[in-house]
Amino acid sequence: MAAAKKRSKKATPIKKAATTRRTAAKGRVGLDTSRAWSLDEIERELTPVSAARVAAVRDAIVRAYGDDKLVELGTGFRTEEIVAVAPNVVAAALLAVRKLGRAPQGLALELLTLAVSEARELARLDLAHEQQLRDVASEIAGRREALKTSRATALRERRAVATHLLRNVLPRDAPQRAELERAAGKAATASSVVASVRTVARILADARRDESLVVVLDSYGYDDALVARLEALAAETERLSGTSATLTPPQAVDQRTLDRHDGLVLAILRAIVSALRDAQRAGAPISLPPLAGLERLLVPSRDDEQDDEEPEPVAPAS
Repeated sequence: MAAAKKRSKKATPIKKAATTRRTAAKGRVGLDTSRAWSLDEIERELTPVSAARVAAVRDAIVRAYGDDKLVELGTGFRTEEIVAVAPNVVAAALLAVRKLGRAPQGLALELLTLAVSEARELARLDLAHEQQLRDVASEIAGRREALKTSRATALRERRAVATHLLRNVLPRDAPQRAELERAAGKAATASSVVASVRTVARILADARRDESLVVVLDSYGYDDALVARLEALAAETERLSGTSATLTPPQAVDQRTLDRHDGLVLAILRAIVSALRDAQRAGAPISLPPLAGLERLLVPSRDDEQDDEEPEPVAPAS
């Protein structure tokens, strides 16, 4: 009785261990493709491949499409959607490989690693591009505000000096009065502001060379320092308007760079899905990944499907 109990006690863990091994084996094959995968999650499931072979596959795709075609391809799709779909495509492909015990013909395992790495790089570029857009908008707004402030200050000080000279300093018959009145008028553009401020500064400098006026001007505080300030205001307004308030600053990641990388990731995903689709049509028991907004790119057109159909037999001529 004791011996039987001992044998029964040993049998239980043996059975449990076998069950555990079967579950683990099943886990290595199965991937839950019904849920959304992240790039980090699916990367941990990938089998390591040669970096040189991955680079070779990448270079081949780039050469096959060319930069202009990649840009054209990428402009039609949202970057966020491409990055979101990529890991799910890789998960479906990896599940197919595990089910079949090998990669189907036309599917290089390097494509899976490449899809993950390039989708991650695309996410980085997109983040950098978005930050640049915010920085550019902020810089342009800052330029506009600086130019607006400089123009307003220059106009205000120009008007005050011109009005004071006309009312309180220059004789009625002074030849500068007509020019000063014009300079004190409206200035609709930055260039006209600059010209009018410089005119007022020049007339004030000329007036200070008149010994009969210099004492009066000094009393009013219209000294050489004010002449220099007016000239500095004109120079600053000219500088700010010359840089252009709407000029886009240089960008490390421009729109073309982002579109090109969109196109590269799309080309990689297209290669993966095309291989899976061909294997499925050949009878492989695998499923295609959900593609969301990328469906129109990665699913074959009606013409492609018609090309795969058997042609109707031609009746012999009677």
